[in-house]
Amino acid sequence: MNMSPQLRADCDTERSIDRIAFRTYLSRLRWTAGSFEVVPVVREHAGPGESGQGSAARPIRPGFLIHSLFGIGLRSVACLENPRCREACIHPKGCVYGRLLETHPAQSGLPLAGVERAPVPFAIDAPWSMYEPGGPLRFRMVLLGDAGALRDTVTEALIAGFVDGMDESRCPVSLVPGAWRDGRLGAAAETSGGAFRMVLTSPLRLVRRKKELAEFDLGAVVRDLGFRLAVWGCHHQGLEWPAPWRFLQDEAAAVRVTAAQVRQVSFHRYSGRQERVIPMKSLLGTVDLEGVSPDLTLLLHAGEVCGLGKGPSIGLGRITLGEL
Repeated sequence: MNMSPQLRADCDTERSIDRIAFRTYLSRLRWTAGSFEVVPVVREHAGPGESGQGSAARPIRPGFLIHSLFGIGLRSVACLENPRCREACIHPKGCVYGRLLETHPAQSGLPLAGVERAPVPFAIDAPWSMYEPGGPLRFRMVLLGDAGALRDTVTEALIAGFVDGMDESRCPVSLVPGAWRDGRLGAAAETSGGAFRMVLTSPLRLVRRKKELAEFDLGAVVRDLGFRLAVWGCHHQGLEWPAPWRFLQDEAAAVRVTAAQVRQVSFHRYSGRQERVIPMKSLLGTVDLEGVSPDLTLLLHAGEVCGLGKGPSIGLGRITLGEL
């Protein structure tokens, strides 16, 4: 369709306003990341032939383990009830356990496109390779928005969780906290577009109509990530819900995928809350992209912080973005 010069100018003006609003919104988003190292504990008085580590437990995905032990630790250090809650948190708005680990009903009037509950305000950045309980492990916890103020409680809970939870498998470990650092998403003026390689360092789980996607879909990534950033600011930081960033969908459609080595992987995790094994299918691999706009680049860099798709709180959806 041919547009008149005036209509084209109006569209360009509207898009410029949307870009400014998008960049301003992202520049206000805060995050806090802490590093941790798990080290084995060797008992001082182990007898001849004893390592002091106990019998080996089965290997497990690090993100799943950290999430579970984090929950155990939060129950221990932050639960407001005596005896402690065993099921859903009784004080979800006042208790740190409820604030961090339980999804909350969406605020009235927010356009959540059928999503009834807001995602939790943290992500786990851990290796995807299997972890041998009792061995060494390094990982990061990323707290979004106002959750950054809870860093000390998070550290205390992780220490308690690894002590209590790992003792059950007779593989005692010690958790050594590193430094926490605060950050904001970068300014779009400092971000250039171009060609990038996106590495899916842990499985990317994209769901549409309750079905997991079997192929990489940049449009789906952009939609999901835009929603996650809107919830981050509005629900976890008290900002206003942003206007739709429709221009990002147009820019995603114009990107060229020059190479994609992505495979679908199947795995499962056990949910203590649901008391069942949950099967999952997600994507792993690399995707080469050309023609990525500066604003789309900024959006994808934000995904490096908060994770993509479903499951960042259990270590899924971690990516790295590098220039080609």
